[in-house]
Amino acid sequence: MRIALDAGTEVGNRCARTLLGESSVSYLGIVNEPVPSRRRSGPISDLAGFDVLVTDGSSDIHSLLGRASVAQVPIVVWEDEPGIASGSAPVPVVHGANVATALTSALAAHPAAAASDSDSVRISWTEPGKPHRSGTPVTFPEPVGNQ
Repeated sequence: MRIALDAGTEVGNRCARTLLGESSVSYLGIVNEPVPSRRRSGPISDLAGFDVLVTDGSSDIHSLLGRASVAQVPIVVWEDEPGIASGSAPVPVVHGANVATALTSALAAHPAAAASDSDSVRISWTEPGKPHRSGTPVTFPEPVGNQ
């Protein structure tokens, strides 16, 4: 798989490192960032030949959507962009692909589908820099624990 990544934040940089660790990613093209060319990654200016464009939300979404439309490449957006997801986009758009929106739904879908009425499903996550202000505190199992 060839992935184009628009990464301008720490989230995008972590995404790049994660994707490069995935053996199914044959090439990671970096959009809008000066990066060195390597065997499996490097800067790109054209999206042609890529399977998907992923953005961390640091660039203008309308500009990226235009570029993705020209190349006919689906786009995955970190932020919730309800105006773009209304069906007016010329290419498939996955929006809200972030921890709070997407991970929760993804984690809930599988266990909830197989759960009986007597089972309960609890989903929890942490976000850096977000102290607990509401909700239910959850103790994670070892080796994480409640640190």
